[in-house]
Formats: sequence, structure tokens, C-alpha cells
Amino acid sequence: MQGNEHRSPQWVRSTIRDFVDHTETLAEVLALTIGGISVTRLQPKFVRAAYAVDEPGYPEDSISAEVKNEIAAAEHRAKLTQREVESDFNIVHSQAVVTLWSALEDSVRTFVARWLMNLPEVKLEPPLG
Repeated sequence: MQGNEHRSPQWVRSTIRDFVDHTETLAEVLALTIGGISVTRLQPKFVRAAYAVDEPGYPEDSISAEVKNEIAAAEHRAKLTQREVESDFNIVHSQAVVTLWSALEDSVRTFVARWLMNLPEVKLEPPLG
């Protein structure tokens, strides 16, 4: 027997490859998301440094309301971020699972559609026939 006799058809391989590619991309996006969320914890320090209000002895009453609001928003995001970090990125991982499940469902539908298009004779076999 030659090596190609047991090789699956191209339409099967492409369906599987599409799913694997999607899964690899999802893993990369997940890593980027976790990295981005982790960095957000530092935002309050960046905002204070950007406005130079982090200097020792800087008078709090000289900070404008706009800057105070920006610092408060950054602190709020940092708290949300810290909760996500402490939960080991529970929400992010949950969303990734939903996305992965959706990709798997799509792969199954695509496989069945390609199977019926490439092997129409299976429609004549029970239970379809």
C-alpha cells in the first residue's frame, strides 16, 4: 500500500485545519487579553505620572477635577482588573470556552455539509435515505 491510500480527503483536512487555526488564534487572543488586563492594574500610576501629580508633597487641592476624575476612573478599572486577576481570569476563560464551543459546533456543521456535498450517495443510506 502506498502512503496516500489512507489519507483523508482534502475537504476533511481543511475542515479540521480551519478548526485548529481558529483554536490557535483564540489561544493567542486569550493570552493578549490576559496580558492587557494585567497591565491595566498599573493605570492609576501611569495617569498620576502623566500629570506629574505623584510627586511627594504635591498639593492635592491643586489637581483639577478633570484629572481627579481620570485618576478615579483608572483606579476603578484597576480594582475590576484585580478582581479578574484574583479569580484567575474566570470571566475571560469562560468567554473563551463559549467561543471554542461555538467554533466546534461550526466545524461539525461544516463537516456534515461538506460530507453531503462530496459524498452525495450517503443521502441514500439509512437513516437519511
